[in-house]
Amino acid sequence: MRTPPPVLPPGEEHSPGYKRTWFDRQGPDAGLRLKAGSYGAMVTAITFSAIMLFAAQAGSPSVGTILGAFVVAALFGGVTFVIGAKLSDGAGAVAKSFTMPSGSSTPYEQTFSFQEAMAARGDVAGALASYEAIILEQPLATAPRLLAAEHYARGNRNPARAAELFREALPRLKARLPNASGD
Repeated sequence: MRTPPPVLPPGEEHSPGYKRTWFDRQGPDAGLRLKAGSYGAMVTAITFSAIMLFAAQAGSPSVGTILGAFVVAALFGGVTFVIGAKLSDGAGAVAKSFTMPSGSSTPYEQTFSFQEAMAARGDVAGALASYEAIILEQPLATAPRLLAAEHYARGNRNPARAAELFREALPRLKARLPNASGD
């Protein structure tokens, strides 16, 4: 059963509905922006008062002095607002990186737990067949070659294939580790 649409009070049938406010658009950051704005307003007022105090001590301030004081105070207040807003954004980003890491800074590295689990259960032939399939699919991959070579070498299963896989992996390892020598 479908729920009927809501019935609006008389006179509001053609209203556009709820209009989103600035707080709706900003979300939780709206409070931080208000706080940064209040700090900016406070710095503006203090700076303007200080400039006017110095101007009054020097004599009667002119209109240009008052306008200049207001511009300088507004600039100081604006800088304070921007710094306060950006610092809170930065602090939030740092906290987010610790509490909810994205993984974007660490590239994915394929694991072969399925094949290793097969070998641990005693199905070494199945694990080796799976490694061989991966080697065919990914001709530049080094890790499956090394792991398959280890399984071939263990227990003299196929030492010739193990040596072949180790030889295939060696140039790739040298390219990744420039100080490694194959001698």
